[in-house]
Amino acid sequence: AADLALGRIEMTHLVGLLSLVGITCIARRCLVNREGARAVIVPLAAGAMALVIASQALWPSREVLTGIEVARGANLWRDRTGAVVLVLDRPDPLRLLDGLHIRGVQRVDVVIAKQGKGEIASAILTLRSRHQVRSVLAPRGHQIRDALTAQSPSTLSVGEINIIFPEPDPLETKKLAPQIRTPDS
Repeated sequence: AADLALGRIEMTHLVGLLSLVGITCIARRCLVNREGARAVIVPLAAGAMALVIASQALWPSREVLTGIEVARGANLWRDRTGAVVLVLDRPDPLRLLDGLHIRGVQRVDVVIAKQGKGEIASAILTLRSRHQVRSVLAPRGHQIRDALTAQSPSTLSVGEINIIFPEPDPLETKKLAPQIRTPDS
């Protein structure tokens, strides 16, 4: 239940609620005078409207997102196939969870930690406690549990998203600088 996209009222919710109220009023007053018909129509209408209202949670968005900042220090990419890549650079863990919740993200395929210590390790631990995270990539010398060390230069493909790790800057050996490419960029 913690992964459901609750707490956001969107147009589908309002339309569903107004439709439910309208159907209930019609069933009670005008069109349906027999008790048996009313007993069938109202529950069926209520069930249909419940599906409309819950549609955001039942069928998460597949909206293509390109470098959207979901929280300060956290950028998100999602392609047409639903693949999700998250690049972190010292985000606030709670704002990160809120930002992912607002965007309808339930799982993350790859998390790229630009740095491998302190705040980022804490943010990834918090992220893993609430979302399914398939892989975490971090720079050499990282302190993130179960993270893989990104090799430079290399390219990683996640769905339609290509992550390019260029040759590292000799002065920035403890930091990753990935380049993200999508079919639209």
